[in-house]
Amino acid sequence: SRTTAVFAAADTPVVLEDPGFIESQIVIPPLAGNPEVTQLRVGLNISHTFLSDLLVTLIGPDPDGPNGPAQPITLILVNQEGADQDNIVNLRIADDGDFFTITNPFNNFNGVYAPSQLFDPTDPRGLASFAGTPISGTWTLRVEDVFETDSGTLNSWTLNFLDADGNPLVIDRAANGMDQDADANQLEAANDVYSAPRSTAGTPLTGP
Repeated sequence: SRTTAVFAAADTPVVLEDPGFIESQIVIPPLAGNPEVTQLRVGLNISHTFLSDLLVTLIGPDPDGPNGPAQPITLILVNQEGADQDNIVNLRIADDGDFFTITNPFNNFNGVYAPSQLFDPTDPRGLASFAGTPISGTWTLRVEDVFETDSGTLNSWTLNFLDADGNPLVIDRAANGMDQDADANQLEAANDVYSAPRSTAGTPLTGP
């Protein structure tokens, strides 16, 4: 079926470790034509009582599995921004967004802001780092709370893939993408499996 390439995490909300980190995943099933990233935006919704405690990182799909030599692309989205403000509400992150500034409270951030790493003088990279990466696979958001006392929750996050003109990318889901456990994540090795029915009496099943 044809649809726009917007995907949301199914494992949220997740209570943050304080201090420590949590990870949430978006598992994108196989897609017809195996499309690759051209442009990408990330949506964030995090409740927290002291935003500059937070380090938020996006980790792309592992290109050759956990035992292969290649490493997934990682990008810092939010690097202890927001001073003592509360909550990230409907924050959208894109390379053409504004620069983070602590003079703007995060709970009023309903626009589009650039990833923190884009302005890192030692390794300035944006979401364009993921260009050419297959969209299908496991995408991970890591949220680290670097100081104790204040705590919070990752409420939700999304990935929105765009075409070269910045329009929503239209995709075709690959045929027969089974979602046996009905959690909106197709072809999960552990969950989206079934066994063919067989006779309990030891004799073959026959049709009508």
